[in-house]
Amino acid sequence: MKKFNFWLAAIAAIVFFFGNYFKVQHWPGASVLMIIGALAGIVFLFMYLFGDVANLNEGKERTNGVLGAITMILVLIGFTFKIMHWPGANIGVYFGHAVLLLFSIYLFIDASNETDANKQTIKVFNALTIVVLMSILVLFGLGSVMG
Repeated sequence: MKKFNFWLAAIAAIVFFFGNYFKVQHWPGASVLMIIGALAGIVFLFMYLFGDVANLNEGKERTNGVLGAITMILVLIGFTFKIMHWPGANIGVYFGHAVLLLFSIYLFIDASNETDANKQTIKVFNALTIVVLMSILVLFGLGSVMG
């Protein structure tokens, strides 16, 4: 099951990326690739929520897994709506980014309370990566698809 989840996530990311690239280039098939990639990503995240999260330790690890998966589902849905020019896209994108910002703040707080130095470094790195990627998406990604 882990191998299937890994390949589903990899295929979803690749198909979604190419769908976005095709959309920017105005090539045919972009919409189909985007929707297939987004749906595969959402299926992977739900499989993670209902399968792999149970394997995590109790407490903060499980909370981080659940919050991260839900956050990514919201961001993926928001960007799919935005790039496909569907109604409600702006609300979805802004809501997804707000939840992403709150999740990264939660990760920073969780990292500050971590006693294991290796886990603390990983959590800070993950939170910082989320903030940097979110900033890039806001500055460059949203500007090109807004309006």
